[in-house]
Amino acid sequence: MPGIIRTLFCALVALVLLGHNPTLASSSLAARIGGVVTDQTGATVGGASIVLIGAAGLEVRRSLTDQSGRFILENVPAADYVVSVQKNGFREVRRVLQVTPGETVRLQFQLTVASIFEAVTVTPARGQPQELFNVPQSPAVVTEIDLARHSANILPQALRDVSGVHIQQTTSGQGSPFVRGLTGQQVLHLINGVRFNNATFRPGANQYTALIDQDFADRIEVVRGPGSTQYGSDSLGGTINVLTRAPQGSDRRGLHGSVNTFFASADLSAGLSTTVSGGANDWGFVIGASGRRTQDLRPGGGVDSHSVVTRLLGISAKVLGNRLQDTAYSQYNAEAKFQFRLSDTDVLSFDYLRGTQLGLRRYDQLNGGIGNLLNSFDPQILNFFTARYDRLGAGPFASISSIFSYNGQRDDRRSQGINNAQGLRSRISDEFNLTRSFGYQVQAGVRVKRNHSLTFGAEFYDEHITSRRQDFSFSNATGGFTNVADARARFPNGSSYRTLGIFAQDIVSLIPQRLTAHLGIRYSLFKYNQSSLGNPLDASGQPTVPDLEENFDDITFNTGLTFTINRHLNLTGNISRGFRAPNVNDFAATGLSGLGFEVSPAEGVRLRGSTGTLDSSRRLTDIRPLQPIAAEQLYNYELAIRFHDSRFSGSLAAFDSEISNLIERRTLLLPAGAVGQLVGGQPIIRQDATGAVFTSQSNTAAFVRTNANKVRLRGVEGGMALKLRRDLALNANAFYVRGTDLRTGAPPSLENGIPPATGFVGVRWERAGMPGWFELYTNFAAPQRRFSDNDISQARIGALRTREEIAGFFNGGAVARGLVHNGILLTTAETLAQVQLRVLGPGLQPNALFNKNPGFALLNVRGGLRLGERSSVTVVLENLCDKNYRTMGSGIDGPGVNAAVRYSFSF
Repeated sequence: MPGIIRTLFCALVALVLLGHNPTLASSSLAARIGGVVTDQTGATVGGASIVLIGAAGLEVRRSLTDQSGRFILENVPAADYVVSVQKNGFREVRRVLQVTPGETVRLQFQLTVASIFEAVTVTPARGQPQELFNVPQSPAVVTEIDLARHSANILPQALRDVSGVHIQQTTSGQGSPFVRGLTGQQVLHLINGVRFNNATFRPGANQYTALIDQDFADRIEVVRGPGSTQYGSDSLGGTINVLTRAPQGSDRRGLHGSVNTFFASADLSAGLSTTVSGGANDWGFVIGASGRRTQDLRPGGGVDSHSVVTRLLGISAKVLGNRLQDTAYSQYNAEAKFQFRLSDTDVLSFDYLRGTQLGLRRYDQLNGGIGNLLNSFDPQILNFFTARYDRLGAGPFASISSIFSYNGQRDDRRSQGINNAQGLRSRISDEFNLTRSFGYQVQAGVRVKRNHSLTFGAEFYDEHITSRRQDFSFSNATGGFTNVADARARFPNGSSYRTLGIFAQDIVSLIPQRLTAHLGIRYSLFKYNQSSLGNPLDASGQPTVPDLEENFDDITFNTGLTFTINRHLNLTGNISRGFRAPNVNDFAATGLSGLGFEVSPAEGVRLRGSTGTLDSSRRLTDIRPLQPIAAEQLYNYELAIRFHDSRFSGSLAAFDSEISNLIERRTLLLPAGAVGQLVGGQPIIRQDATGAVFTSQSNTAAFVRTNANKVRLRGVEGGMALKLRRDLALNANAFYVRGTDLRTGAPPSLENGIPPATGFVGVRWERAGMPGWFELYTNFAAPQRRFSDNDISQARIGALRTREEIAGFFNGGAVARGLVHNGILLTTAETLAQVQLRVLGPGLQPNALFNKNPGFALLNVRGGLRLGERSSVTVVLENLCDKNYRTMGSGIDGPGVNAAVRYSFSF
């Protein structure tokens, strides 16, 4: 593969150089853009900022309207742009503009404070700006203003009000967006159009997007449905693109900035962020930093619904207090972005993001359900850098972009399982995990005619994994954990993962002003390699990591149509294919996770293993031999209708997605006599009659990943905005997804389950010329009764409990917490046998604490007030009824009544 990459990359660089033609910047080929800006009463608006934005949000031209509301942009290269109009006190207006050589364009803009406004998304067409109203996909945009009006500690929380998005939280500092029932590896995340997903992204809910600070975001674009043609592997459920603030040019040098502080009562969190920007006509910069401290969260009613003492002992969670112990953490972020305009057509930019979380612990492994005392993600560190060159009007190309990126993500762990015979003397595992991804992209755009544009390019990602683990065993001689041994790490140390993608997409107007087609195709090639070198040996001197090399490729496509009935009404249809190539987590992950102890597929094959599924009664079904893992594939079919005018905007979409080769976790079954063997570097301490094996790390059976059956996801999603009167607007959205295993007809075993019907309704008052705004709103979710066997078994969802688990916690975690003394549960004066009988019933059969995820509707209010031209305050009051609730799949309950205050000052 490296030879292919070098050849391809050199060819594309040559293409860029051949396209360089300085004469294209001459006035004879440049365009002129002029226009006028008014407010909603028809009065002209002076001092409004007019910004012409090119590829990846880079500023190309800037101007201000005069007292008559007029503006002019001279010597504009022919290309596709977004025109942004901004003025304090008004909503930003964005509009797509296609500029041809030598033309003069006249525009009119109306600024308004109402909640129905124009917006643009560039994500679906990979850098080609398009109006939301016209794309065949289902997009949503969260603006900088929207972000400032949320009480979000982490970025995923800022997406709670977005149509079609469900937010899961494993613990307080983590958040994972679900899009169309999928999350984690099956949703692609981007930063400024560059891949944020890497080869060690965990399945199901994961923590990584929380490392991006929402205070540095200019906007977040969410596209529901597969985007694998545009961006490659992982985009099955959808794509989330975080666009950070771009430097703003100026006719004269100067500094601008802002300082934001906030406080929230539910978790006693507080923080500060600051941003400074400056520059001149041909250069600019943005530098920012932030820090926050979050204390233990108080959930609704002061009760943890899934507490380990409720699950395994059947007593009230209040014995552990009214706050969720060990949910406190600290977070620090930094940003630096520099942009240099080398000429009227050439822009060079550099962008760096850093995120650090310290002291973060996984609550569902502690008091939140499993009952251990130690399970931390500490530290979590992100280093994300891009260097980008963009040229407008390069020979036959409308634009050319080349990007180098570095994505370094450190994911360290520390854990100890104490609900076993060794108890508090169980070994402690320390992990170091670092994934370094180097990315190279080249992309070119061609406008064949005014109504036909083509984008094509290639990208290559080269990823390297460093993973180490040390186990600390208790020493009777020293009285501490001083016996240290290297152990098989979570990932093979020194493993690599390489991805090549070649893509093309075409947007063509088949019938002018009536029918537009969006077409795309991509070829992808993947190579995974791991070696026994650099990894520890087991007790018998054999490698714990076998040599392994995997190669596979994929071809995918998308076809979308937009039919314009009139200027207010559109019909769209989309047929697309998504795929997810198995990554390092699928091939080789080993260690403790939310479901128990995981073993790599290669090790399962070496041990002559097979797999099965445990149902809710703990019976083993669907036994099958282990097979090599294949890529997940998704075929998506969707139809949508959209309406838009000055008073009402709305959309309704229906989709049908079928997933083949879904990679799921299944119970590992080994031949009889496995006790004493090593699996994942841990000794097998027990094997039941089915062949399932157990280690000291977990009371649940070890599991392995393998391809499963076909799954169908069907759903509807819709949203609307209605202007009730000039200063009052109603916003609402909702979605519903139903998942089915096509072999059994039962709910599929997707990670963390499928969200129930979920939505948002808000009424906002905001009047032009007034310094304040106010909104009454609710976030709601229906009950989710369709649990899979996987959902039931998870402590954070169905909270299944067994006789063995109760015994393990009674004699381990409960003793360590002072709840059990001399074999007696102090709260009830019961023995272990009495507790088991009360919790499980006379048959002592496994049962679940929950057979549904309860629904909820929260009463919330928020408002803001401008304190002059430079400062403002925002107040958010959430869950005023102090309702206890949990979003589906989460490891913590939602906050109880919460008062959040944010103060902002600009200079």
